[in-house]
This record gives sequence, C-alpha cells and structure tokens, in this order.
Amino acid sequence: MQRISIWTCVLCTMLPVTEIVRPAEDASRADARWEDLQSGDKDRMLRAAAVLRESPNDAQRALTALVGMLNDPSPDKRFAAALSLAELKITDPALASPLLTALQDEAVTSQDDLVCMGAATALGRLRINVVPELTNLIGSDRMLVRQAAAVALSGLGELSAPAVPRLIELARSADPIARYVSLGALMGIGPAAGAAAPVARDLLQHEDFHTQYWACRVLGRIGPPEAIPAVPQLIRLLRESSTSVRRNAARALGNIGPAAGEQVLDPLIVALRDPNAPVREAAAVALGDLGTFARQAGPALTTALHDPQFGAPSAAAVALVRTTKETDQALQVLVQEVQRKEANLAAAEAFATLGADAAAAVPALRQLLQSDSVETRWCAALALQGVGPTARAALPELERLRTDSDEDVRNAAETAARSIAGGGPPAKDSTSPPR
Repeated sequence: MQRISIWTCVLCTMLPVTEIVRPAEDASRADARWEDLQSGDKDRMLRAAAVLRESPNDAQRALTALVGMLNDPSPDKRFAAALSLAELKITDPALASPLLTALQDEAVTSQDDLVCMGAATALGRLRINVVPELTNLIGSDRMLVRQAAAVALSGLGELSAPAVPRLIELARSADPIARYVSLGALMGIGPAAGAAAPVARDLLQHEDFHTQYWACRVLGRIGPPEAIPAVPQLIRLLRESSTSVRRNAARALGNIGPAAGEQVLDPLIVALRDPNAPVREAAAVALGDLGTFARQAGPALTTALHDPQFGAPSAAAVALVRTTKETDQALQVLVQEVQRKEANLAAAEAFATLGADAAAAVPALRQLLQSDSVETRWCAALALQGVGPTARAALPELERLRTDSDEDVRNAAETAARSIAGGGPPAKDSTSPPR
C-alpha cells in the first residue's frame, strides 16, 4: 500500500473540508440516499449526509450508522465515515471517543487519504472539545498521530488556546516535523495564539524556508497587535526569500492590516511586479485587505488587471474595488475572466468576495447564463450566487437553467437561485433579454 507523503498531509489537510451545498430533495429519493450513505464511496456518502441532516430523525439514524462504520474493515469506508460525520453537523460529545480512536488509525485508503486525517477534520469541524487529549497526542512518537492531532487542534480554533504553551514548546524543537505541525496548529488557533507571536517572529530568521513559510502564516493569523513587531522581518522576506515564503509574507502583511503602518505599502506595490505569479496575486490580495489605507496602490492595481496569469487579474480587481471603491474597470475584467478557462473559478470567487459591490455586473452575468459554453454558464451562476440578493434580476434566467442539459449547471443554477431568493421575494419572470 502506498504511503502518503508527510508534505501532502501537513500542507493540504490543515484546511477544513469544503461544505457541500446541495438543493433540497423530495422524500422519494431518501431511500437512494441511505444506499449512498452505506456505499463506502466518499463523494456519495458526503452528498447523502448533506441531505439526511435536514431531517432530525434521519440525521440521528445516519449518525449511528456512520459511527459504526468507523470500525469497518475498509480504510476507504472509515475515512469516508469520518468526513460524513463532519458533514452531518451534529456536535455530540459521545463522538469524542470513537473519533479520537479513529484519529490514531494510520491506515491509507485506495486514494491515498489517511483515515486519521478524516477523524481530525471531523473533530475540528464539529467543534468537539477534546483539547487535553489532543495536546497529549501531539507529543506521540507516531508521526502521523502527531500530525492528525495538530490538524484537529487547528480546526478547533480558539478552543485550542490551552494547547498553545505546548505548541510553542514544539515550535522551538530541532525536529522539523514537530515545528511544522505545531506551527500549523497555531495558525488555526489564530488570535488566541497571540503568545506564540515572539516565537514565530524569531522563526522568520530560521534557515529552513519551510519553517519561515509556517511562521509567516502564524503571524498573519495572529494579527495585530502581537504580530506588529514582525513587520520589518516580513518585509525583508517579501523581498528576499523563496516564492512560497514571499507569497505568505505578503498575505501576512495584509492580514496584519493598517496597523502595520505605511512602511508596508511600497513593498507590496513593488511585489505586484514580482516575476512569480503567486507572489503578484498575494500582493494584490494583501493590498485589498488593507482597504482604502492602500488607496495609493490604485494605479499599480489597474495595471495588474492585465496580468496574463490565471487568477492574478481577479485578485487585482477585488483589490482595486476595496482600495479605491472604483468598480467599472474591475468588474469588466471579472466578467471577462468568468469566460476564460482556468481563470473562471478565481473570478467566481472574486464576485463572492465583493458581494453587493459587484451588483453592476449582474446584467453582463445574466447574458453569460445564455452562453453556448457549459463552463461559462456554470461559472456565471456561481458568480451570481456570490453577488447575492442584489442579483435578483437574474432569477428568471437561473430558473430556466434548472432544466439545462448539464447537471453541474443545473445544480449551480438551483443553488444560486435559492441563495439569491433568500434575500427577499422572488423576482417576476421576464422574457426580455438582459441589457
């Protein structure tokens, strides 16, 4: 059986599972959902849990079934059961024991997923407070158990504050893996880990760039005032270090915010011209996080709208709106990006970030719902969902897409329509084309 890379675990599993949003289903499909829940297929089980949680009786029955599956002989099924418990969204203290047991299960699924990571994710998402037990496990001599405990502590956020002293101790360790997992947990804890800011600041000078990377992320999540003394070192790393460290130094400066002072503006504006696209994108996001404090970045962000790299124009567009409050050119670029393959998801996310500030783009997005391109229709629906209730004029077109030939488009249109209509009464249908 293939053993998953430690870096796949450390770098990828610190994030919560993306919530699945599915349209409501009628009772006639419930039996099929129960079959899906028992299937052992992760995606089918997650979809089933997202539906069954809508009924209290079904949710309790599903919880019992999934807890039983944590002992199934198949690692695939154990992993899927743990994630499905998270999707079920029932915070039951009785889940602590079975999930802690599963957190120590190092089996690897056929897709190279670790069962222990599924359990760690569930503990974090369900906010099951087992911090004392996790604090003990983070000192385990089993690498993957240490790592899974760190993932769970990260997911529990501020609830994990009592673990901060132990995590600080591990962050000072000569063992690089101990440093990485402890810094990852501190990042998830965020502002409640403020006592770790001096250690993270010292680690910015570490010779290991992976340690610098995690230290940047910790300081960005802790934020002001504790992270302010690290600003000069973050600026230095933005200019001198590896691509991944420069990117995260930029994001940390943005997260620290205006409290970092005007000293951050010129370095971030210069970073918009960095030779590496991820750094340019991160610099744009950071300037956007600074809001109108970074208004002087407007001309540079306008130039960045034309960056050829996927994702960079969308980040620049959001930043331009946030820093200057000027929307026309930024929204035009975002509408173009919705139609550009491999850039369209970044554009849809940008619309979600801007929300009602992107309302002026609704007529153009309505037009894109009629595109011959399946992908464009799908992303236009996602973008309109991001705009929110101010996109109510698009409800008739979204309703028509519920019979689209493509399932993804149908699901996106229905989810967008439900989200938009939740802001008030449904819009009247109209056969007139959008302007």
